[in-house]
Amino acid sequence: PSTGKVAFNFDKAAINEVLDNISRMKCMNFILSDAVKGKNDITIVSRTPVTIAQAYAAFLSALEANGMALVPAGAFWKVVERKESSKTTVPMYEVKDGKLQRMEPDAAKSGEMPNSDAQVTLLYEVKFANKEQVQNLVRNLMSKNADLQTPAGNLFILTDSGSNILRILEVIDKIDVEGTSNKLNTYTLKWA
Repeated sequence: PSTGKVAFNFDKAAINEVLDNISRMKCMNFILSDAVKGKNDITIVSRTPVTIAQAYAAFLSALEANGMALVPAGAFWKVVERKESSKTTVPMYEVKDGKLQRMEPDAAKSGEMPNSDAQVTLLYEVKFANKEQVQNLVRNLMSKNADLQTPAGNLFILTDSGSNILRILEVIDKIDVEGTSNKLNTYTLKWA
């Protein structure tokens, strides 16, 4: 990657031009989806040289301002429409022991499932939570080309990218835990 300060100024530049510039500075690889190709012109005004970190922050802000987002895809980053990014493998964070930290895929869970864009199918049995609520959550996290089948019982079948399924499993692990069922308990109050 480049070091020091660089000129980082674009006037209605094509996204390809900005990506090429960032790719050279940060040694990053990009995939541009057809949905964002040529759709937006990027303008970044910086009359003074900036650090690589500042240029990258400006690049991310320009993507956000133009309705685009970066999504990790192995050694590459996909540039996608921002509204679709929630249904992709965006990094996830959690508060653990009072600290915000990035969640990493659980190595014990990854097994043979590829942590990539390879399409795979998962059979999952809901153990404790309400099946319909879990399925609604899964539908909101699925990628746009995924498929969810809900046969009888507590089983559902999800076909999606391996990396997105691993991400969905991380969320389900926080929800499908003992004590989250929809059982109704009745208590008789003596002094109410």
